[in-house]
Parts: sequence; C-alpha cells; structure tokens
Amino acid sequence: MLTAEKQCRKFHTGKHPWSPQLDKARKTKFYWELTVKKLLGLKVPTRKVLKLHKQLKISVSGITLPMAMVNQKTACQEYKKTKRKSKHYRITFRENLAAAIADFKQTSEKAVLRDLINREETREMYQKLKWIRHKNKNLSTSGVLVTNTKGQKRLVTDKDTLEKVIMEENEKKFHQTEDCCPLMKGQLLDDIGLYANGPRVSDILSGRYITPPGTGSATKTFLTACKQPTTFSPSPYNYYSKENYIKAWSKAREKTGSGQVHFGHWKAGLSDPDITDAEWLLTFLPTKHGFSPSLWKNATDVMILKKSGVLDLDKLGTIVLYEADFNFVNKCIGRKVMENAIANNCMAKEQYAKPGCSAQEQCLTRRLIFDLVRHTRQSLAMASSDLKSCYDRIVHSAASLAMQKCGISKEAVSVMFQTIQQCQHKIRTAYGDSMQTYGGTGNYTSPPMGAGQGNGAGPQMWAVLSATLFMAMHMEGLSTQFCQKMTDKILSIVGFMYVDDMDLIRICDDIDTEHLTEELQLTLAYWNRLVRVTGGALEPNKSGWYAFRQRWNQHIRRYEYEDIGQTGEVIAKKIKTAKMSPYPLSLVTKPKK
Repeated sequence: MLTAEKQCRKFHTGKHPWSPQLDKARKTKFYWELTVKKLLGLKVPTRKVLKLHKQLKISVSGITLPMAMVNQKTACQEYKKTKRKSKHYRITFRENLAAAIADFKQTSEKAVLRDLINREETREMYQKLKWIRHKNKNLSTSGVLVTNTKGQKRLVTDKDTLEKVIMEENEKKFHQTEDCCPLMKGQLLDDIGLYANGPRVSDILSGRYITPPGTGSATKTFLTACKQPTTFSPSPYNYYSKENYIKAWSKAREKTGSGQVHFGHWKAGLSDPDITDAEWLLTFLPTKHGFSPSLWKNATDVMILKKSGVLDLDKLGTIVLYEADFNFVNKCIGRKVMENAIANNCMAKEQYAKPGCSAQEQCLTRRLIFDLVRHTRQSLAMASSDLKSCYDRIVHSAASLAMQKCGISKEAVSVMFQTIQQCQHKIRTAYGDSMQTYGGTGNYTSPPMGAGQGNGAGPQMWAVLSATLFMAMHMEGLSTQFCQKMTDKILSIVGFMYVDDMDLIRICDDIDTEHLTEELQLTLAYWNRLVRVTGGALEPNKSGWYAFRQRWNQHIRRYEYEDIGQTGEVIAKKIKTAKMSPYPLSLVTKPKK
C-alpha cells in the first residue's frame, strides 16, 4: 500500500469542463506523446499505450518516427482547439445526458436538464467562494517566532532549524505531565500500569482496590469513581463488524488528512470482496489481541494558528495526523464508549459536549441559573476555568480506566495508547515532511502522554474522563442543589462544562460573603487537585471568576447588587496559580432583553 501511495499523482483539474470530445482529444495527444517516446527508445508504460490504442482505435501499422511526430503535432493543435470550445461541448453533452436519463427514468427531459444545470452552477459558485475567502490558500507553516531566555523573539524560516524547534516544542508538549501526575509514580504506577494494563486494574473497576499509604484524597476519590456500575450493560451493536467497516469507509471523505497513506486506498479496497475481507481483519485483529502494528506507529504533526497572525511557537496548535486505519479503530472505540456511557448513565449531566447537547444549551442553562438567583434573592459565586492543553495532557492510565469503566476492553485501549506512546512523529511544513523524527521516551523518564489533536476517540475519551471527575466531585459533596418546582425533585450539579471550559458555581441563601467565597474556594481547589490526577492543569490566563449578593436598601426600598470581588486573591493563592481576573458584575446581574 505504501508503494501504491508513492505512485499516486496529484491532479489539477477544473479549468475546462469535461466532455467526451475534450476527453478524446486529451487521450489522443497523450497517446502520440507516448508513441514518439517509444520510437525514440525511451521507457514508456506499455499497458497504458495498449489501453489507449484500444480505446481510441488508432491504426499504427508501419508507423515511423517522423509520421508519429507529425501526428503528435496535429493532436496537440486539435486539443487546443477543443479546449477553446470546451463550454460548447459541455452544453451538448449535458443535453444528451439529460435525454438519456429522462428516457431511462421515464421523466421530463426539461426537468432533468434543469436539475443538472442547477447542480453544476451551485458547484461552480461554491468553488469561486472558496477562492474569494482564501479557503484554498496555502496555510502550511513556513516560519515561526521563537522566544529566547531573555524574552527576545526571532523569526525562524530555515527548513532544518524550523523542523528542529517545532520538534523540541511538540516533544515538550507531550511530556507536560512528567512529574505532576500521581498515577505515574511509585506503587500506583506498578499497580495500574502506563495505560491501565496493570495487575490491580480489575480491583479498581470492581471497587475493591485499596490505595497505598500516602495517596492523596483526590487520587483516592478518582479511583473510587472509576468503579463500574454493578448493573452495567454494554451496547449490543458491534462496531468492529464487517458491515460497520464497509458502511463507515463508504461514507468517509477521501480528502480527509491522514499519515503516510490517504483514505482513497481503503475506499478503493471496498470494490473487491477479497481486499475488503483482508483489510477488515488486519484493522481489527490488534484490538482483539492487544498488539500495535509497526505501520501504525507513524504520525505527522501539522502546526496551525490558534489566532490569526500570531506565529509564536508556544501559541500554535499541533494537529497529529495518525494512520487512516489506526484512526478508524479509534473512531470505532470512541463511538462505542460514548454509546455505553449514555446507555448506562455514566455520562455527567454537567458535560454538554455529548450527543443531544450543544454549547448553546450550556449558555442557556447558565443564563437560567442567573435568572433564578436574581428571583430568589440569593448570593452566587462562579469560577470559570479553562484547562491548559487539554487533549495533550491526558494521562493514558486515567483515560484508560474511565474507558474500561464504560465497557471498552483492556486490549482495545492498550492498542490505542501503546501506539501513541511508541509513535514516531514527522513534521509537515511548507517545505514538506521532515526526514528527522521524534517520539518515544527520548530524553524523558516517561513515554509521551495525551490523545493528540486529531485522534478519532479524543472527544469521547475526554467526555467519559470528565464524567468520572464530576462523579468524584459529587462524592465529596462539592455540588449545588436546586429544587425543581414542578416535580419537587432535587437537582444536584457542580457546574457547566463544554469540552474543557468549566463553570463552577456555589450559591447560598444568606449574605455572608466569607461563607460563599470559602465554598467556592473549596470547590475550585478540589477541582484543581482532581484535574491534576488526570494530568491536567488550570490555565489562569484564560480563567476568571465573579461573585455578588443582593442586599435590601432601606432608603430607595429595593434590592441592590453588591460586588464581592475583593476576595479574588484568596481564591487564586490557595490553588498556587496566578491571580484570576474578575469578570464585570453586569455579566451576572443584567438580564438579556
């Protein structure tokens, strides 16, 4: 397959509309070019010549080199004339095609022709819009800004230096959890393993595991939350079946980015039953036996801009292009873990990045909470936190425990994380793919962590992992309760989250600001400790907070909103992060019209 990939050509088409006349003129020109080369003694693809000879029905008996060169010149002239009339030929072909379709379907020829014209005009319009909006503009990395120890920035554009600095930055990015995660140290590492394949994993999933002495309370609570429900029932749908394999690859877009081999090879393989059977078996055998094929251990890193015009290396995003078949397995695992989690009530109600929910619903729920607090004259404090390099800091053992809790086999998750840890990464820039690679342990004591932006199971992996974190928060009683007026049921929530953007809330009935801020402090501090168990970290520069209370003003005889933001420094210091900036009071107190 790799040999076939190297022989694939890049087509640049679309300037002249296709028609049978244009196609015949192009093939005739190409045929005489090959014939001249062959008569000159050059190497040409014989099968291609014979195929064109059969299609064009050209007689070449007794042909000489001068005659072939004259025919080549005539064919080139004819091809140029046909190109000038390509639009006219396209109209004629379209009319003939409409007549044939109408005759076959027994419908109106005018209706079919109108439909064909509308489709072509729509396609042409959107192609022009892409060019206008610079959709086809080359956005590959041609230079980055590197900051030295003195804070000075320099622009790097040289190919070798550019690849070197990007490799160093990405390697450092995937080793951010080297010394901060308790699951990767001491007895816990021996019991759980690098990707939850250790001897005590079954005890954790069954709730019988006893943590070693000295284990932190957050780590204990997280491992307790990894217990699988006693009534757990996996989904009956087999995502590894041959039917699902054919269905998924049939719908896959061929232009999707991948590693060394592009999607077209797998889509083409579906046309042959024997190739389909072989590729299906080779794709899913590793998930059954728990081994990682060597072909999968290759990836290509692509750097993208997070903000337009910002070329700072530490502010660029890294997209990891895994091999197409490996990422296909990841997508199947992701779909299965999400379906199992929802069916068995293992998905947190606080997480809105799941099927059936959206970011708009999260914003609406938060606004309704604000309205409720204003109506009931309560005091509210909220901390909005963003996680630093969310997908790139996921510790594999923590993610594997959360996924095994939701019914994914140990062999399947082992294949995914073993491949990521042993993967060799190339860098793709404007100069092409680098010859040098990085990956594995390297100069570090532990293998690289993270799911990688571009992993087909990345969103579902983080969804079930965050659900385990929310369960741990509920187990510690760090949630806010609401009474549903129509049903009198108690709703307990920690906050609202969409992917890694989290809003922690605390509400109290009295006006004691110290009590309210202490509650928010405890919630935020424990959330920070839980996130660090899974390898994450809060990003203070992207986080903020606000708190307010309502007090009766006797003089004007109405309630007033009072900002209690002066306690912000206390919240920031206790979690050992930089000070989080307060949000304006109007964000909470002013209802939208």
